[in-house]
Amino acid sequence: MYAFALLDSGQVRPELTVWPSTAMSFGLFDEERGMREAAAEARATLNTDWGSRALAGESKLFDPLHYNNGTVWPFCTGFTAWGQYRYRNPVAGFAALSQIVNSGFTWGLGHNPEVMGGMMYEPLEAAVPQQFFGTSFILTVLGRGMLGWEPDIPAGTIRFSPQFPTDWDRLTVHGVPAGRRRYDVLMQKTPTELRVTVRRSGGPTDAPDTLIFVPHLPLGSRLTDVKVHGGVSLPSEAPRQTARDLELTLPVVLAEEVTFELHYEAGYEVFLPRVVPQRGDRSRAMRLLDQRLEGDTLVLTLEGREGTTDTLWVRHSEMPEQRAMAVSFDGVGDPVDGYVRMTLRVSP
Repeated sequence: MYAFALLDSGQVRPELTVWPSTAMSFGLFDEERGMREAAAEARATLNTDWGSRALAGESKLFDPLHYNNGTVWPFCTGFTAWGQYRYRNPVAGFAALSQIVNSGFTWGLGHNPEVMGGMMYEPLEAAVPQQFFGTSFILTVLGRGMLGWEPDIPAGTIRFSPQFPTDWDRLTVHGVPAGRRRYDVLMQKTPTELRVTVRRSGGPTDAPDTLIFVPHLPLGSRLTDVKVHGGVSLPSEAPRQTARDLELTLPVVLAEEVTFELHYEAGYEVFLPRVVPQRGDRSRAMRLLDQRLEGDTLVLTLEGREGTTDTLWVRHSEMPEQRAMAVSFDGVGDPVDGYVRMTLRVSP
């Protein structure tokens, strides 16, 4: 993981904190190291079921009621979510995004507390009852993270790199901005096909934008066909297998509308159960830290509460149907939350 700080003595301060997620959000780490940092930032010692602690529970300085040393801020959780999307763990990214959203339905609509306890889902007495710059991250993470929409107006380009949840089969977004222009985005997905349409819906028509479509197909996917309808295709890069997905880069000059059709042999897709905490709850949700391939075997790094058995779902083209898998977390968990780490291997 990346260090939090250097001390006056020049020594590295090795505490696990949420703050490297700020650098992750802006893509400042190289890919391999950034993915390793994302795995560290996804750990249960740093993330509760209602958001991210500023300081991990394993630290000697951890205090669940201390403003800077262990409480949970929606503001920090926004950086966690954005950083996880940036470094290809959309399961953890969506979980963190959902935690910010959930906080708006617990104490009354629109009342998202500034800071909550680090061990129990309750706001601190000193918390500002509505902190806008924390909840504003909902839109940032939806746009920059899940949708992956990043316009560069001086350059006339839009990078579009969506990673919407694996159990969603469609998504429609209206009026996505790029300078003075607006676009509608429509996405449909099956286990073996992704169809995406981007249509200009408003703004000046004097000059077209260059749309750089960068889809992320499931880990282990094999691309079989790509069709582009509309626009003017530009030279594209060969598909690239990363540690967590199959990445394509498909640039087009977009005047009015373009539709991408991607056909592929499905790779692995993982679904974790979603947990919505209630007031006074402790953390109990399973965490996905990392996933990788060893040959044709999917290797998952998970964390769960000691002595519990949870269920996850895995889908693959060679499996007749979505497979439910029971995962038992045996052993002694960490002293604060009782979470145990384990490795799960899944073969077709």
